[in-house]
Amino acid sequence: MADCRCLTPAFDYRDYDSHSLGVDTTDGRFGEATVLTCKICGATWLNYFLENEGFERSARWYRGLVTAEQLTGLTPGQVPTLLAGLAWYFYGGSYFGTTGRRGSGPLWLDRNDPPPTAHLSALSNAADSHRESASSTQPLPYDTVGFDDAGVWYTNSASLTHRLAWSKLRTVEIVITNHRLFDDFYWFLHGDGTILKIPQTAEGSAALLARLQQLPGFDNEAVISACASTANQRYRCWQASG
Repeated sequence: MADCRCLTPAFDYRDYDSHSLGVDTTDGRFGEATVLTCKICGATWLNYFLENEGFERSARWYRGLVTAEQLTGLTPGQVPTLLAGLAWYFYGGSYFGTTGRRGSGPLWLDRNDPPPTAHLSALSNAADSHRESASSTQPLPYDTVGFDDAGVWYTNSASLTHRLAWSKLRTVEIVITNHRLFDDFYWFLHGDGTILKIPQTAEGSAALLARLQQLPGFDNEAVISACASTANQRYRCWQASG
């Protein structure tokens, strides 16, 4: 998922299936709440759009990764609070003068006033922090994962290659090792006496996800939950039968 277009602004509406949650009429702001499902990787995004047509450059939006559980019973008026509570989200629009950046913290929802400098600074600092974390942990070019009909292999930054045959694969897990999300997101492929630990940042990880999704009974909801996680957790995505 780390290679998916839904993680790189600017976004294209054609990449998503959309479902309206309705309009948030709190304080007369009429914010539009929408659930977006990426057609490429299946990730679920919660989008909140706000605009006052009587004011120039007032359009703003926020979107964050969510799980099915977080959407259960959610009302439009609860969306800003949910998004503000996420570890990070994307924000953008003419109000902010950007097609998309990462941020975190409270949403600025005043329809008329310009965004306060402190708010934009906090959002920008959060975005810069995520970029710095990602750049410090990016794999070298030879940190890659690949597969064929026989199995999957992973070559790490020390140029060591580990292989696992599909016939030996028993369990597929995602492990989140701390609060930095995709910088510490690993696939664990368990075989008979072999474990492949593959960082999501490795080249070829998007193709690997597509291949793993072909496994019978693969749990895509577990992937989405892992992507939205902000804690040390382990998610089982597939278990061999028998």
